[in-house]
Amino acid sequence: MPPLPEVEGYSQLEPLARGGFGVIYRAHQDRFDRVVALKVLSVVDLTDRDRARFDRECRAMGKLSWHPNVVAVLDSGVTADGHPYLAMEFVPGGSLAERLKDGPMAWPDVVEAGIQVAGALGAAHAAGTLHRDLKPENLLLGPFGEVELADFGIAAVEGKGGTTTGLATYTVAHVAPEILEGRHPDERSDVYGLASTLHTLATGASPYSGGDGEPIAALITRVLQAPPPRLDDVPADLADLLVSGLAKDPDERPQTAAAFGERLQAVQTAAGRPVTPLRLAPVTSGRARGPEGEVDPDADTAPVTGEATVVTGGAPQTPVPRLPQEPAATPTEQAARTGEPPPAAGDENRSSSPPTVIT
Repeated sequence: MPPLPEVEGYSQLEPLARGGFGVIYRAHQDRFDRVVALKVLSVVDLTDRDRARFDRECRAMGKLSWHPNVVAVLDSGVTADGHPYLAMEFVPGGSLAERLKDGPMAWPDVVEAGIQVAGALGAAHAAGTLHRDLKPENLLLGPFGEVELADFGIAAVEGKGGTTTGLATYTVAHVAPEILEGRHPDERSDVYGLASTLHTLATGASPYSGGDGEPIAALITRVLQAPPPRLDDVPADLADLLVSGLAKDPDERPQTAAAFGERLQAVQTAAGRPVTPLRLAPVTSGRARGPEGEVDPDADTAPVTGEATVVTGGAPQTPVPRLPQEPAATPTEQAARTGEPPPAAGDENRSSSPPTVIT
């Protein structure tokens, strides 16, 4: 067994999973006395460019920690021997890939999980972050049964020796055709990955799976050339949606994760089932955008207004603002309420303690 890494501030490391990217450990974060998941990447001695990219992606993931269906990133750094690491919340329920060992999931459960993940993707895309590696292994079951999306891709991080982490390399069984063809991914590539993942949850096998031991070249050929498989034992509107999500041409897919999630909600509505909320990015005001609607990364960002977009049916609802606050009472009104005399002139602006702001 390889020696455990030395990570300042963390103890009691226990290996949980190994892969091409590195190793995930259960660990104790000493400062906050809590259990975390510690992902130590296999690369060592990052180039300056890739260290900057790693830090940038960590910050991007950290900004999504507000979302209930995104695994929170808590910390990042470098081990004593030069390996970058991420500390994330420990999600105790395991992955949906592990759940598949007991057989395919029922389609209502697949749809509910898909809506939760679509909301997480919508939040990420609104923040300018792609996932790049949707698959059942990256869908974790939280303590209350919610699905949490893990492992937002850290794009092609390489060490000085040219070794790629594998963390953000693509899983061929779920990768969009345009990526295999050398084109850059976009939101629709993540939509493809989500459709492929939901197909896998519903059947127990990826859409173009040819069985164990098959050459990867054969799988790639099917991903690029074979028509999307259609499921027969799920509602027709769900089967239609998965086929469209697996379209070879990105223009033929649902164009956003939110649109995909809304169609999943429509499946629930048509079946007479409760509709799972689609939790999208918070609404902000004053954010500068470019001519095509993209966020200007150099623009000042206005504070969040307290509104949030939550889709509860087949279409987005009007954001609900915060409840209006009552105007502040005058000194005379305050005195009438409390029975105390009003302050002397000029004293009303003084306070013995800072104000409490509830957001």
